[in-house]
Amino acid sequence: MEISGDIKFFKDCYSIYIKSLASIVMSDLHLGYEGVAAKNGIFLPKLNLKYIFEQIESIANNVGKSKIRRIIVVGDVKNEFDDVDDSEIDELFSFVNYLRNELFDKDLEIILIKGNHDNYVDAYAKELKLTLYRQEAMLAKYLFFHGEEMPTRELLNKANFLITAHEHPAITVFTEIGTRMKVKCFLYGIHEKKEVLVLPALCYYASGTEINLIPKEELLSPFLKSIDVDELIPISVEGDILVFPKIKDLRI
Repeated sequence: MEISGDIKFFKDCYSIYIKSLASIVMSDLHLGYEGVAAKNGIFLPKLNLKYIFEQIESIANNVGKSKIRRIIVVGDVKNEFDDVDDSEIDELFSFVNYLRNELFDKDLEIILIKGNHDNYVDAYAKELKLTLYRQEAMLAKYLFFHGEEMPTRELLNKANFLITAHEHPAITVFTEIGTRMKVKCFLYGIHEKKEVLVLPALCYYASGTEINLIPKEELLSPFLKSIDVDELIPISVEGDILVFPKIKDLRI
């Protein structure tokens, strides 16, 4: 499935491919999740990094490795909010090494737009040769921003397409027999004549915010609070690619 003639979705993948940028775009990886949880007495199987690699491999196999020149992470590459854990840095190095030395090649550009969990990443960015942006990045017609802060008005005015994250969007739906299901999703729509895409969390353990159940004022993202979220369209990729009715039609 494609939108805007340029953005491609893939079954069971919570990342997108932008053809004109030759880029895989993802957000909210929360590397080191299990290591941080273990220090807090919660022991989880180490699935997150493997899960992320599998999704990137799936997209690479679909579009062809030669058509991927960069990876764009729209915030929260690591997990700790106000600290840094060894497990996060170990997985960050593993992530970069795998992409450049195993899956793609050493010339792959890796862009990180910092999110609210990315404190201290600056200290490693130079060594890892990451292209780092503090809050937002403009590439061609696209404005990428994590979403814990509003993007600058100047760049908002220049952009034709806004890609954000932070909220970990999901919806809750009910089956014919009344079973409740929570499904991670993308959110797509138009705001002030600009296309908007909200990315779901790539992290295996991030189940998401139930956008169709909670009131707008309880959302985390100031950007989503500033627009009519009820007009956004959820796109699920779980098992198959499904385009749902607008959020307003899914409210219970």
